[in-house]
Amino acid sequence: MPGLLADVYNKKTLAFQDVSEQDEESDENGNFLLSEKKKQEKEELEISESDDGPAWDSKFQYLLALLGWAVGLGNIWRFPFLCWKHGGGAFLIPYTVLLVFEAFPLFFLELLFGQVHRVGSVKLWYKFDKRALGIGCASAVTCLLIALYYNVILSWAAIYLGNSFSSQLPWSKCPTINGTAVPECAQTSPTEYYYYRNVLDFAGWGEEGSSDIVTKVLVSNVIVWGLVFVSCVKGISSAGKAMYVTVIFPIVVLVIFFFRAITLRGASGAISMVFTPDISKAFKIDAWKDAAIQTFFNLGLAYGTVISYSSFNPRKNNCQKDAIFVATANYFVSIIATMTVFGIVGFKALTNTDEMLKKFRGGPGLAFIAFAEAVTKLPCPQLWSVLFFGMILMVGISSQIGILLGFLLPIHDTFLQKRIKQSHFTAGSCITLTLVGIIFCLRSGIQWLDIFDSNACTIPLLVIAFHECIMSSVVYGVKKIHKDVKSALGFISKIQPFWDICWKLISPVLLGVIIAFSFYDLIMAPVKVSYWDSFNFSGPSSTDAPTFSIVCLYIILLTPLSQIPIQFILQTLKLRKSRKYKEPNKNNNNNVA
Repeated sequence: MPGLLADVYNKKTLAFQDVSEQDEESDENGNFLLSEKKKQEKEELEISESDDGPAWDSKFQYLLALLGWAVGLGNIWRFPFLCWKHGGGAFLIPYTVLLVFEAFPLFFLELLFGQVHRVGSVKLWYKFDKRALGIGCASAVTCLLIALYYNVILSWAAIYLGNSFSSQLPWSKCPTINGTAVPECAQTSPTEYYYYRNVLDFAGWGEEGSSDIVTKVLVSNVIVWGLVFVSCVKGISSAGKAMYVTVIFPIVVLVIFFFRAITLRGASGAISMVFTPDISKAFKIDAWKDAAIQTFFNLGLAYGTVISYSSFNPRKNNCQKDAIFVATANYFVSIIATMTVFGIVGFKALTNTDEMLKKFRGGPGLAFIAFAEAVTKLPCPQLWSVLFFGMILMVGISSQIGILLGFLLPIHDTFLQKRIKQSHFTAGSCITLTLVGIIFCLRSGIQWLDIFDSNACTIPLLVIAFHECIMSSVVYGVKKIHKDVKSALGFISKIQPFWDICWKLISPVLLGVIIAFSFYDLIMAPVKVSYWDSFNFSGPSSTDAPTFSIVCLYIILLTPLSQIPIQFILQTLKLRKSRKYKEPNKNNNNNVA
């Protein structure tokens, strides 16, 4: 965006600078001038002097919140799938490299800006350059769209959790009619049948009943939204307390599952296959593309949540150490989750490990089908089922809290603080999202989820992160970032040159390449949605998305992306108008003289 970089090419000109009346002085001709002191204040962004306002109860609570945000469902079902897909341990090569050079520097940068400037994502970029208001707005809109569909996945987990207390797990065997197994289940498997027929009651677009509401999913979705509302109603005050349950419980359960998984029969074969690197796959383009996207989303970048969470920190805090701790912990959680997943699924396959890996799938199917079947074969299956689906629900809620706060906090603080109480805004948002989210509670709901969860929400976050890099390193400037680092840490780190080269060059270049590949895939590859045909069953399949859903996909894609150019144009016009109003016409002054 050439206009956005105007200050870079002409640093002597304050492009469309918005000047408040109290910062102005008039010369003898009535022309408005800036005093040297005020000019310096405008040139160097002021840092808020007050630490008053909401804050985390403790550093431990803050780190829990960051961990709860970073560790999500992707660690449990996306990362293991990518390890299998890209040569086992070989995938760790591109993943580690890109974590260090792409995601890690941006994570530290967001922590730094939130902590030092003590504002949310919308105010932050507006503070740097009023024309960059759209970056924060795009983050907030993306969070809103993701929160809309993410909750229904948690409602599925809640259904499984509730049924885990049954005397016999309902997905452990096929239901019968007059002593005969239901044909639809007999031709698939009990777990497939339970997921697609009992929980989702699947009917694809164009099929009879596809627009019918699945009552149990709707009720479960409302209950989960209620839990999320209670966790967010008082902002970080309530969210911070919720983290003690939603973060600590899943970590404890994951550790328990890890030690159980590695001791199961058949586990060693699967785990050895995962971590025996196929180096030839480590250098394929697809592996690097998937690794780049996974590292990016594993740390939850560009949502605005990291900035908001960090803004409630004391200004004097070593956020560099926080970034290292959270990124490292998230890295090892992904590896532990992968070993656990393959240990459990390897136990399920026993002697057919090769066949099992050929049918390996990522996403919800891993949790609700593969894991659900595996726990039925463990001693005391109800206990393991409660632990597993309780873990999925808690991990999901901690992520959903962060997603929702990524919308609520910056929007309320920027636009609504004097108009409506935060609790009322939170309640209204949750009710609205619950009502709109009914579309995911339909029998075709999983197909709608596929549209939302595809590139429609992935690409906007990548584009937002790219603009964050440009705004930070080019428009705001590395010198000012150094001042922020010194303000937060009290010193300039020895690895600061590494951060600088990543912010200025490596990270934006990598993001640009990923964005290009993502748009290419979106345009060239056919859009697919989930499909299940129990009577022609050869495993879960997909089908081409109909035209109306592809149109919806592009609307979803453009809704957050459009915020950046629209706000750029609006703020530019506003600043031009303000400047014209405050600067008298020199020709008129000359005529008077």
